[in-house]
Amino acid sequence: MSQETSSFSDAEGLTDPKVARLHAFEELLPSPLPAPVERLRWYPCLDMFKPRAYVEMPTTNIIAVQDLTLENMLEHARSTNRRVIEYYVQEIEPVVYEQSQERAEAQVAEAQVRLRQVDDGSPVLLVTSSFMPLFCRGRGWVSVCPEETNRTLAFNCELLAQGDVIMISDC
Repeated sequence: MSQETSSFSDAEGLTDPKVARLHAFEELLPSPLPAPVERLRWYPCLDMFKPRAYVEMPTTNIIAVQDLTLENMLEHARSTNRRVIEYYVQEIEPVVYEQSQERAEAQVAEAQVRLRQVDDGSPVLLVTSSFMPLFCRGRGWVSVCPEETNRTLAFNCELLAQGDVIMISDC
């Protein structure tokens, strides 16, 4: 067999044309599939976001949920042996339901938020209600649809945005 029929050298032991074609085909294949995406469903008890909902802190008395800071969140997690996991928001996909006769605008009822865990970069798909508050590093409480959050829970928050870092307890 001549060198023209194979681009592989005899030293590699790949002079068989069938083997050479197989390796050429393997080079055309896409890279290995990405790791499976973890699905995280976030539907905590809504009572914790109602007006006059408080959290008992180990070093202070009580703090309204609406007024929690990053330090409060971390302190509470430590005192209850929970871990707070940080996620980088990559993409937000609201699931829009058709408008009803009672409401003039279409209602966003659920959202899928593509995240990447800050610690190890693993991908996560967060599925949650569009009005569910999430805690964002540097911004406080956010949601996919702040107007719906305020209307449903009487809880003020900002709009969740791509690039935010949200914090979720592993409870």
